[in-house]
Amino acid sequence: MTEFPDNLIRNRPIVIEDYDPQWPLLYEEERERILRKLGNSALDIEHIGSTSVPGLAAKPVVDIMVRIVALAHAKECIPLIESLDYTYSPEVSRYSLKEYSFGKGRKRCIPAT
Repeated sequence: MTEFPDNLIRNRPIVIEDYDPQWPLLYEEERERILRKLGNSALDIEHIGSTSVPGLAAKPVVDIMVRIVALAHAKECIPLIESLDYTYSPEVSRYSLKEYSFGKGRKRCIPAT
């Protein structure tokens, strides 16, 4: 069983909201910003998770996955994504060698190869 750091375990209820037609628009705005910042390092940017499914109630967090050229380039992407007001979460990323996790308000960006 994987143990997670105490600061990742939150004693608060999970909130599920009705589908919001703004979620795809928020994704598209962030996608463009990330693409402009990462340039050719970003091979693909996807809207993932429950907010990407039209009509589905979900936690109001827009999850975004960025596929980059190679995992070796991931560390170079950290300051670029942070410059878009995302916060890098190394304590989350250490559980997967293929993920670097960032959060921003109600959006999350996960660059992965």
